Amino acid sequence: MSFHYEDEYLPVNQKQQKNRNEQQGQNKQRQQEQKKRQGQQQNKTEF
Repeated sequence: MSFHYEDEYLPVNQKQQKNRNEQQGQNKQRQQEQKKRQGQQQNKTEF
């Protein structure tokens, strides 16, 4: 099976996995932004 297909050709569980990964990525971004804010309050930045 080639990887040139669009999302609709993926098995459903792979689609769900992709959505989950994207949600986790968004959560990570939010956590990093919160860490940055907290770091600025403590006068140090964490990446």
